[in-house]
Amino acid sequence: MWIKLVMGRYMVRVEILSPGMYGNLFQELQKHQLQPLGVAAINPQLPYTNPPPTHLLQPGDIVVACRIGL
Repeated sequence: MWIKLVMGRYMVRVEILSPGMYGNLFQELQKHQLQPLGVAAINPQLPYTNPPPTHLLQPGDIVVACRIGL
């Protein structure tokens, strides 16, 4: 598994463990009934953003997600 889910009551923090495409992450999260809200990178030059599916996520990037339907 290239991601780690840290479940909160309303929000889910997705920690990226190895490089992967944002589009693949979107599909992976849908299996868990989750919807990504955006990426908050450790790199301060990349603000909280909603990248295109071809965006390469790197270890250390954090994706914020919520349960579908909330």
